[in-house]
Amino acid sequence: MAGCTGPPPPEVDIQSRNRDVWGLRPGDIEQCAQKMARDLVGEPLLNRSDPPVRVGIAGIENHTNEPFVGDSADMIAQRIQTILFRSLQGEQRGSGGTAKFISMRDAVSREIFAQRRDKRRGNRTHRGLKDLHGVDYILTGVYHSVDKVTARKRLVDMILTFTLVDAESEEIVWTYDCDVQTVTRG
Repeated sequence: MAGCTGPPPPEVDIQSRNRDVWGLRPGDIEQCAQKMARDLVGEPLLNRSDPPVRVGIAGIENHTNEPFVGDSADMIAQRIQTILFRSLQGEQRGSGGTAKFISMRDAVSREIFAQRRDKRRGNRTHRGLKDLHGVDYILTGVYHSVDKVTARKRLVDMILTFTLVDAESEEIVWTYDCDVQTVTRG
């Protein structure tokens, strides 16, 4: 990739993982996140610098039979965000391009609004008030699966699809699929 000054994230050896564990494994998450982030970093739309592109990460929809616990379905999106953020730090030093990430998590937004309210009322100190920023693009995802069950094993073929959507026009500007197969004891 032209202009990138930082090294790419290391590849994960998914061949050595345990095939008899349930659901998505850390190696699956890391592999998908690395592939998607590498593909997304190459998109010219993220290299705009004046003003910088702002990307929000929305929730991930789970349309599988895998009962993700809490926010664990969002792990790939969060990992993509981290890889992109770190990759684009090097990119912006070399070419002037950058992207900013905006929190779209409800719990974080509630805390931010409470802090903003208290600062504006004079209840908290601050170094300067700032405007809230909207986003140019929203990264979202959906997990689908096909389950095959035998007497002793359950094979789950998952497709993790992530999409970057223009927040103004709803146009899909980037999409990427990652296939993950898990085998569990039935």
